[in-house]
Parts: sequence; C-alpha cells; structure tokens
Amino acid sequence: MFQYKVYILILGNLANKTNFRSYVSFHSNCAILFSMKQKYFIDSHKALTGLVVLLMIAIYNQWTNTTAWLYLALHGTYGILWVLKSNIFPDKSWEQEISWGYGLVNLVALSLYWISPWLIISQSVHVPAWYLGMCVSLYIFGIFFHFTTDMQKYIALKLQPAHLITTGMATHCRNMNYFGELFLLHYATQNSMLN
Repeated sequence: MFQYKVYILILGNLANKTNFRSYVSFHSNCAILFSMKQKYFIDSHKALTGLVVLLMIAIYNQWTNTTAWLYLALHGTYGILWVLKSNIFPDKSWEQEISWGYGLVNLVALSLYWISPWLIISQSVHVPAWYLGMCVSLYIFGIFFHFTTDMQKYIALKLQPAHLITTGMATHCRNMNYFGELFLLHYATQNSMLN
C-alpha cells in the first residue's frame, strides 16, 4: 500500500532502506527519518474531508441544514473519487518522495479547503434551492473536466511518454483538469459566501 523510505542515521552514516518492511535494528544512537510519496499526504487529506465536514455538522448541531449536507455530499464524494482516481490513474507529479515535514505543510495548506464548510456550518448558511442546483451542476461539470482530462493524460503519457497531448480534452486548452478544479472550487466558495 504505502511505500516508505526509511533513512537510518547511525553516527553520521546514512543507510538507505527502500522499504518500510525491511528489517531495521534500533540502537540508542539511531535517528529514524521517514519520507513518503506526496500523493499519500494529499490522498489522506482528501479521504478525511467527508469525516471532517460531518464532524463540523455534529459540533455545530447543523443536522437539519440542507446546505451543509449538500456540501458534505459533494466535497465528501470528491475526496473519495480523488483517492480512487489516484489509485486507478495516478498523476506522476504526486509520485515524488517528500519528507514528513513537507508533507505536514501540504496537509496544513490543503486544510484551507475546509474553510468553506466551516463558514457554511458555523454561520448556519441556508441558500435557496436554485442556488443549490447551480452548485450541483458546477460540481458535475468540474468532476467531468477534471477527471476526464486526468485520465486522458494518464493514458496518453503511458502510450507515448514525453509527448505533448493535443487531442481530446487538450485540443483547445492544455489544462482542462485545472478548469474542472476551478468549477469545483467555485461551487465550494460561492456556497459559503451566499447568505
């Protein structure tokens, strides 16, 4: 599942073990430093989003807030879909090894996405039905553009590595996946700002 690199610092000598399951003898003069692929920090955050939003609903007792539940459904589903996407057609840019310190910085930065649900839930925001419908539409279009483009990129680069993709979703724009993410960000931020 997770691929770790374990670095053992023994009196200034650096020994590199490529798999966490490798036998490591522990001594009082050893310091263990871990590194992990960036995708695991991102995937962990995305997977936790639904639980965090549900916890916010519980803390603020917003069990009857339709806007909060819709946000949970959309953003929680997005987190699960992201983890599935990451395992089915992963993005190579997230495969690099990073330190735990940098990984924690990633987690803190990604946690800024939880400001929108916090605003919705803590301020008991209730938006009109037409606006909720618009948010669902933005979400669906965002998921389509984001995931379709990422899948095309994964398959195209697998078939022709280091090749510029100029067909399909990349015919008119090279970054349709980011365009899709902008749709997703828009539904989240606008949903929390309308009150």
